[in-house]
Amino acid sequence: MYNPDGSILVEDGIPVYKAGQDIGDVTPKWLAGFSNEFSYKNWNFGFLLDLRIGGDIYSVTQAFGAQTGILDFTAEGDLRENGVILGQNYMTDKVFKTEDGQINDVVVNAEDFFYNYYTIPEMSVFNGSFLKLREVHLTYNFPRAMLEKTKYIKGARVSLIGSNLALLWVHKSNIAHIDPESTMTYGDDPESTRKGYNSGAGFESNSYPPSRSIGIKLGVTF
Repeated sequence: MYNPDGSILVEDGIPVYKAGQDIGDVTPKWLAGFSNEFSYKNWNFGFLLDLRIGGDIYSVTQAFGAQTGILDFTAEGDLRENGVILGQNYMTDKVFKTEDGQINDVVVNAEDFFYNYYTIPEMSVFNGSFLKLREVHLTYNFPRAMLEKTKYIKGARVSLIGSNLALLWVHKSNIAHIDPESTMTYGDDPESTRKGYNSGAGFESNSYPPSRSIGIKLGVTF
């Protein structure tokens, strides 16, 4: 809940919340890609970058990870030793006030505070922006002089290809550094899940990150 001036309402040092509110928008503001290709003699090198800006994600991984204290941000500085003061030593980019308009100065035990990452879903919503190294390939084209010794092969190339290689950047609100593409896909029945319906867009729950793949491709022209 928010005060009229936009600050977050707290009670006993803990944010106050109510059910039934919109807590995000899954739609990205924009998407972009950048690719480039370099050639030198018989070699080709290329890469593809993917960029997404915007699109909110609710993360059960972050909620459970904070509640159980297994994520590193729950142990920043002296939070566990001296407690959490919202707006002063944690979430310092936001303003927290009591109902009578006083700046929050209440110390809350770290275990009690981080438990609220599960009970208050908005605390586990992050901006799904990211920059990824989506693909890299290195190709060698066999010289014609080498292929002239064969009767049927007119061209040949071999490529080393990597996909989904690195998550280069995520938004600062993604404090658990979760891959924003690890969102769930589910439906009302197993068949809809197999078909890949996107009814789970913007919802992540203890998901495995997308796999990195590296392979070799051989191309031959006859």
